Amino acid sequence: MAMDYPPALPSLDVWTSALRTKTSAGRGSNGKVEAYGIKKLRELILELAVRGKLVEQEPSEEAASELLKQTVAEKKRLIKEGGIRESKPPVVPDGSPDQQLPASWVWTKLFEIGEIAPRNDADDKVEASFVPMQAISEKYGTPVQHEVKSWGEIKSGFTHFREEDVVLAKITPCFQNGKSAVMRGLTNGFGAGTTELHVYRAINACTVPEYVLVYLKS
Repeated sequence: MAMDYPPALPSLDVWTSALRTKTSAGRGSNGKVEAYGIKKLRELILELAVRGKLVEQEPSEEAASELLKQTVAEKKRLIKEGGIRESKPPVVPDGSPDQQLPASWVWTKLFEIGEIAPRNDADDKVEASFVPMQAISEKYGTPVQHEVKSWGEIKSGFTHFREEDVVLAKITPCFQNGKSAVMRGLTNGFGAGTTELHVYRAINACTVPEYVLVYLKS
């Protein structure tokens, strides 16, 4: 895939706003400059990365359309075998977003390639992680803190999740602040926590949890 950068990217804005004059608050700060553009540059790089603009497509990789077919088929099999629950599809707009995709990419919906609000099944005596809302950071990449409790204590009345699930706060102001994370380092690989979370669980390894997290945080 050739690297075809669109003309409307905010790269010029990043550099022209890279330095700005500090406010007069604080001793000796008047007239000094700060590296304001670093945050903007990071945002630009992240945007390019998730749009497939930083690296060329590996020739050995399967087309996304084939991976999508495999994932959808696997989800149907898991539902039939009782591995996951069948749920009603969410109401979404018809059609695909009016944006150009890199070669070999394809549009899909999270519901088609994953499970929303999954449940865990384990023995009541097994230890698991308990995660309250305050243990989830607004910052990207910050590990989620947790307490260790028996599964019997937390399996009812709380939201379920396991390793590599993606969680997103659904209440104000936590949603606006971007409280979200990829769940990792959980005791025995699973847990439960605040009911004010959306939880997304990928069907297979074709979906990278960090990519879903970046998408949700956008």
